[in-house]
Formats: sequence, structure tokens, C-alpha cells
Amino acid sequence: MTHDSSIWRQPFTHRNTFRILTFVLTTGRKKWYHCKTICNENIQSISAQNSKCKLLTLSIYCILHIHHPIDIQLLFQPAMSKLVFKPVTHVIFDLDGTLLDTEKIHKNTYTKIANDCGKEFPDDLRLQILGKQEMDVANLIISTLQLNLTPEELLQKARVIEEEELKNVQLLNGVENLLEHLCQHKIPMAIATSSSEEGFRMKTNHLKNIFSVFHHVVTGSSDPEVKNGKPAPDIFNICASRFPGCPVNGKCLVFEDSPNGVTAALAAGMQVVMVPDRMLSREFTANATCVLDSLEDFCPEMFSLPTRHSSGSRSS
Repeated sequence: MTHDSSIWRQPFTHRNTFRILTFVLTTGRKKWYHCKTICNENIQSISAQNSKCKLLTLSIYCILHIHHPIDIQLLFQPAMSKLVFKPVTHVIFDLDGTLLDTEKIHKNTYTKIANDCGKEFPDDLRLQILGKQEMDVANLIISTLQLNLTPEELLQKARVIEEEELKNVQLLNGVENLLEHLCQHKIPMAIATSSSEEGFRMKTNHLKNIFSVFHHVVTGSSDPEVKNGKPAPDIFNICASRFPGCPVNGKCLVFEDSPNGVTAALAAGMQVVMVPDRMLSREFTANATCVLDSLEDFCPEMFSLPTRHSSGSRSS
């Protein structure tokens, strides 16, 4: 079979669905986004097919390990005239664990602090603090582990341990290409992070060129307007309001890695793409609008954003 992109434009008949499945199996998982796009574009056609066609289409998702519950549900719904994903015009990114590979650094830091105090830092506590503001993180760790520290002391210890590593932290897979694509098409972007302004600068000073594409940054731990941290919607409401023209929240798409961040974005009335930590079980990703393994898998056209092509806008 020739690896011709025209295969993705074939009608969803039994034969062509089988050809797509075979194509995916022989060319690898990187092609999944084509499948997802064509599935959504032809959802009305798919719904009109019988169960064998639907089963083959669903098999593509399963084999590729695509956690895309909304799309899968659509395969078994009556014919629909429009996509489930609503068009957006603005994009908001979380920072830690979404753009920057910092979460393993934070995990090691809190594990060391806990161990120095004769305690363990359990995975369930790590899940609880994901996405929270710095003071909320400190209070939760101290109260859960019964540490003889003040929140300020814990945060200072964390800064000392992390300082050198955070100065050299790297972007996560797919981030740079996606930001470049959105910037080229003049899509307004901002960051809504639970970090403080000091923490944000520490993590991004060596990446100033990349982070210059953002219109603004809201630092939840130091911004006086952010009264409540994630999972409250405050930070996303404020972030949206600072875009020129004050777009309605529903026109903003959020990228998050934490359950707390997803809850906050949904509470703000926004759609949210989740790129979760691999340790998260599926129950913690169920509420997201869609779930991806990496930002390199994101299809902008699913939310009516400019399409990017596999050859020019993908991370290697």
C-alpha cells in the first residue's frame, strides 16, 4: 500500500475503514491524528454505517491507545450535523508539566524534604498537589505528613534544592513546534500558572525567545487578583480577561496536565486538552475535553484553529 495522504479522504465504507486500519498498523502511531480528523469530519457518515464499520473505526482508536472518549462515544451516537469540539480563538497554557518538564524535579524535591524529616512522600499526595498554588502545596504537604516546618520554610528549602535544575529545565515534547505554529498564525496565547512570578522567571529565563510568544502570563501564587488557586476557576477567568478584546471564556482553549487544572478550566467554561502525567490513572482524565499523550499529537483543526502538517510542524 502506498503511504498516500489521499487514503484519509476516502468515504467511510467497510473496505476503506479496513484500509485505514491497515495503513495505521503499517506506518505507526504518529499517523493517529489523521485518523482522528477524518473520523470527526465524517462523523455523520460513520453514524450511518453499520456496526462492522463502526467497530473497525473504534479498533483504530484502541490500537493506537488514543484516550479520546468523546470521539469514541460519537461513533455510537445518531447522525450529527456538527463536531462536538467548539471553535476557539485564543489559547491558554499551564506551565509545569504542560510546557516545561518540571514535575519530576518537584517530585524529587518534595521526596527529599520529606525524607529529611523522616517521612515518605506518597504518590497520592503528589497527585493532590499537582496544579496547586505554592502556598497551598506547602500547607497540604505539611498537614498530610505532619512536618515540623512552616509553609515558608518548606518553600525556601524547595527553592534551594531546585534552583540549579530549574534554571536548565527543558521544554516537553511537541511544545516548541506547537507554539511556533500558533504564533505563525497569530493565535493569541497566554500562560496561567500556579507558580509565583519569581518561580516563573527562574524556570523560563533561559527560554526567553520561546516564551516571548505569549501575550501575558498570570502567576497564581503572586498575582493579587487570583484569590483562589486551581481547582477554582479564578486564574483562567483572569487570564482570559487580559487578552485584548476580552474574549468570552468559551473561545479559550486550555492545555493542562493536572486534574486540578482541568477542573479549574472547565469551571471557567473553557474546553481543555489534557496531557497528563503517565502515572495518572484514566479516572483522573475522564473530565477533560480530550486527552493526548503529547502536545505533538494535537490537531488544531479539531477546534477550528489553523491546520498544521505532519512534515513541517511536528517534533522529532
